[in-house]
Formats: sequence, structure tokens, C-alpha cells
Amino acid sequence: MNFHGGYHGDESLIDFSVNIPPTVYDASFQKLLIEHIDDLIKYPELSGEATKIKMAKVLGYDMKQLILGNGATELIYLYARTVPIRNAMILEPTFTEYKRALMTHGIPVISYPLSLEAPESINVPKIADFINENDIDLLVLCNPNNPTGHLYAPEDIEAIIKSVGRHDFKLFIDESFIDFVDETYQQRNADQMKQLLSDYPVFLLRSMTKTYAVPGLRIGYGIGNQAIIESLYGYKEPWSLNTFALISIPYFLEHSDHRSQINTWCEIENQFVAAAMASFEAAGKIRLYRGCANFHLIEVKAVDGEVFFQRMLDKGIFLRTCNDFEGLGKHYFRIALRTRAENQQMLDAMAKALEV
Repeated sequence: MNFHGGYHGDESLIDFSVNIPPTVYDASFQKLLIEHIDDLIKYPELSGEATKIKMAKVLGYDMKQLILGNGATELIYLYARTVPIRNAMILEPTFTEYKRALMTHGIPVISYPLSLEAPESINVPKIADFINENDIDLLVLCNPNNPTGHLYAPEDIEAIIKSVGRHDFKLFIDESFIDFVDETYQQRNADQMKQLLSDYPVFLLRSMTKTYAVPGLRIGYGIGNQAIIESLYGYKEPWSLNTFALISIPYFLEHSDHRSQINTWCEIENQFVAAAMASFEAAGKIRLYRGCANFHLIEVKAVDGEVFFQRMLDKGIFLRTCNDFEGLGKHYFRIALRTRAENQQMLDAMAKALEV
């Protein structure tokens, strides 16, 4: 299994290794779960049809374009074992489960490295030529990307699929962190992706785990054209979402103010943490790769990476190491955003941990 954040197992530590917003739900959510305790004696719907009907109205898609998953990760593996793929290309560095899922099912994978610098645009002709020269029929990308937090322009994504120009070429786009980025970009991207979905074999992956801070419930969903969704259901296990997950989804969607709140929180804390880290960068102690979502990537330069990690741990701060990301290593760390007080505590600890 690939490494992920959130495994420290020590409640005394502040966990900056998982990209989960600091959300606290009011008593109505607890009341909802308690009210459905007696429903646990029943099987949930096989594929959450009633829930998908409600989702379709909110998201603006036909319910036949939606599929629910036990977290986004289930859908990554389902896609890999369902969709016919000769070989795949992944824009790196990025989330490691894409490669593991594809290789587990015998699909050759080519890693295509991108600069860690936030690109205004990517080199569409170069990427398209590489795809055609290597007969790639699936491109996987994460937008905004994990762990860099960088965004791809939706126009560039469309230009890639049009430049490749093959009917069998597919795109898998993980948008698990899309709710944390600028709302203007979100709307522009949503309009572009909706058009792409109608014209090309594009699959979008979303994560309620990230947006609504419920990793314990395991809620993900995918959006694709009807043919892709039908093929996925042909290989999907029944009852992968439990009763609590299915009743929670409509509750989350009805509280649309939550998405605006976390978007505002993310913008404020992103700027606060980035500004503080810029001072460390100016002193030559780190390299900051500022992200557009609720996390930043840094490269530690002042001290050894393992020493830095242990010093932060000694200060009660647990960070996400990046040894398992393609092209990164022990000097790289992904740092999530938390509350202002916790972010300040992390920055104070970092100032001391970076001392030579």
C-alpha cells in the first residue's frame, strides 16, 4: 500500500499531513445520524440511486452520469480495472494511487515530469506529441494537483484532448481539491468540463471526504458520460456506501454555505501561511512551491530533511513527507492548512526547526 498522511496515531500531535479542513458540524448532523441508527438493520441501496437523484439536481448532471464510491480511491481502482487501457501517462509528481491502481491491473504507466514551479500554462503541443509518439490512450492528472497545489487551465486540458485527436484517447481528472480554489476558476472549469464530458471520454473524480471533512465516512463520486458510468457499474461491488454515508450526502449538498465558508477560510489561511513561509524562503532556508488549494509544498534547504521532520515532531507538529512522490524526496514536505492558531504554532515550530 502507498504511504498517506494521517498515520501518526498520537493525539498530542497536530496533524498537518492530511488535507482536511477544520470543520465542526452543528447538532443537526449528529441528530441526523442518530435518527438513522435503526436503519442499520437494513441493507443500503445497492448503488445509492435515491442519493444520486438528489446529487444530479444540485450538480447539474444527469444521474446516469454519476457514480458513487467508498471514497475517491475506490473509483480510481474501479476505473483501472474496468476501462480498456493499453498504456497510461501520469503528469508527475502527483498522488501515488493512480500509478498503483493501473499497475496492479497490468497497465504500463509512463510518468511525465512537470516543473514544480506554478505554470501559467503547460506545453500542450509537446505533451500531445509525446502522447501520440508513445501511443498513450489514457492521461491522468490531478487538478488542483496533489502535492503541489497547482492548477491546470481548463483551456489547456481541452487543447490536449483535441490536439491528440484520437477517438480512443481518454482523460482521468482528479478534482478532489477543486472546492478549495478560487470560485471564479471553479465556475470556468466546471463549464469547460461539462462540455468536454459531452464530447469526449473524460472522467472527473470528486471527494466529499476533502470538502466536507469526513474521511471516516468514505464518500467519493465520479462524473462521466453514460457509457463510461455504465461500464464502471458493470464491475462495481454492490453496497460500497453504507447507510450513514448515503444519508449524509444530501445533508452536505443542502448546506451549500459550507463550500463558501471553506473557500474563504482557505484563501485567508493560504495567504497567511504563504507570506510567513516567504520569509523563510528569503533567508534561503526553504523553497516554497505555493499551492492554490489547502496545502503548500516546501523543500527544506537549511537542514537535513529527516532532522527537520524530527524537530517538527518534537514540537508537536506532524508533517506529510514526500519520499513516495515521483521526483521528490526526503527534503520535501506537504503542509496542510488548519486553524489560524494551529497554523501559527506550526510556523513558530518551523522557525526553530530550520535553525542550523
